[in-house]
Amino acid sequence: SLNAAGDTLILFNPAGGAVEAINIPALAQNAVYRRVDGGWEVSAQYTPGMENTEESYRAMTTAVTGSDVVVSEVMSGNTRTLAAEDGQYYDYIELANTSGADVDISGWYLSDDAADSMAWRIPEGTVVPANGYLLFYASGQDTLLHTNFRLSAEGEAAVLTNDKGQIVSIADYDILDADQAYSRRADGSYTTELAPSPGAANE
Repeated sequence: SLNAAGDTLILFNPAGGAVEAINIPALAQNAVYRRVDGGWEVSAQYTPGMENTEESYRAMTTAVTGSDVVVSEVMSGNTRTLAAEDGQYYDYIELANTSGADVDISGWYLSDDAADSMAWRIPEGTVVPANGYLLFYASGQDTLLHTNFRLSAEGEAAVLTNDKGQIVSIADYDILDADQAYSRRADGSYTTELAPSPGAANE
């Protein structure tokens, strides 16, 4: 891991020779040290896997349209609605596939903060079935379909990004009561007026 207070990063070739060494300065949260026009600079515009430009940053932090997989239901105070495989009640994020074909979301990301949208990487082999649903437990356990973060009942966001780090769906919710769901309607809007329906259509 890298030290936020400053560190050195060295790239070696297969023979063990040092190709390049970078002295990384102290960086604030979500700041990057990036190469631009042959030089290096500290920037708030993170662009992992993309060219280091403002256009790339805007592409990452602006929700893209046309994704078949969306955040369809969020519960931040699950006390009796749905138990996980261990019998415990964890908050959850439900994804829905609005298409008629399976969608492989291996390497996509879930987060509770749009500013840190790549908080938890979805495991390889994760598929949302055609016209179906997939639940992730926000338990903090970081195993299988359990994220490394929890949800706040005081309100935050459930964020889904693709494998490039671009936000494809986001559900910003306010304070939720215990066992109250924040559900996506067919028109794309969200409401707290529907009964929880994890793993099923929101009706």
